[in-house]
Amino acid sequence: MTIFVDGVAIPDSRLLPPVRRRIWELDFLRGICVLLMILDHTLFDIWYIFGDNWVSAGGAAKTIAVLCQQYCYWELRYWVQDIVLWIFCTLTGMSVAFSRNNPIRIFKIAACAVVITAATTTLEALVFGGEGFAVRFGVLHMLAVCAAFGALVYAAFPDRPYVRTAVAWGLAFGLYLVNWLVIRPTAYPTTPVWNCILSEKMGDMYAFTPGDGFPILGSNVYLADKYPAVCFPYLSRVLFGVGLVGLLYPAKRSLLPRLDRGWQRPVSFVGRHTLWVVVIHQVIIAALLALITGWFVTPGNYGF
Repeated sequence: MTIFVDGVAIPDSRLLPPVRRRIWELDFLRGICVLLMILDHTLFDIWYIFGDNWVSAGGAAKTIAVLCQQYCYWELRYWVQDIVLWIFCTLTGMSVAFSRNNPIRIFKIAACAVVITAATTTLEALVFGGEGFAVRFGVLHMLAVCAAFGALVYAAFPDRPYVRTAVAWGLAFGLYLVNWLVIRPTAYPTTPVWNCILSEKMGDMYAFTPGDGFPILGSNVYLADKYPAVCFPYLSRVLFGVGLVGLLYPAKRSLLPRLDRGWQRPVSFVGRHTLWVVVIHQVIIAALLALITGWFVTPGNYGF
């Protein structure tokens, strides 16, 4: 239907495709999490990959390497990691409501996870001598599986946000109780090792995925062992986001539109391209640190 105003044809807005706007604050939060991840991985790589070179060089390089070592074992680091993963998993659950095509989105995450597994397995064999570098079930593997589960819950109640919230949060809390009260106190055999995909208490996570491990019902291993009451499973965190999105964003519009200004756009840009950053950031970090090591720390020795 066309509306005529002063003889000018104006199409009925109901016939126009809806305008899709990204929720800037979600991109911003995701970007903050990604930047914190990059900082964490940089400090980790300085110690675990290039630490020997930096320590042997002495001086400022040794001081930085020792500080990075202390950081890697700092309890606050584990808490920050867990908070970041809480936010990241929650945003993953919320994103099922904003995606144009959840199957394609989840397929992209899974495909990138496969690429990471192939690349790290190759590097483990060719460069690191087969010593714990491969990522066979890392954060992208976990997020792909959990996002698929969350998308199913969302699709089951597309127009009933309160029912969806009750179901998603009920499942999330139920899995938390099962993990805390049943899975974690139970002793499981270490074979087959791939059982650790479900929980770090099952199988042998360090034999299956020595470089990185994010079981579906897992949580931060250090915190879960020391403070078992905080072992909220990653799947539960994604389901929390699935339930939360309908309460916070029923109209799928920003809650803070007036703050959508230039100050946040660089961080939001990172948040919008999280998947690519997660895939390539470790390569860039390692390459830059290798160049710094070979040029300034131990000239001619790049640390690999």
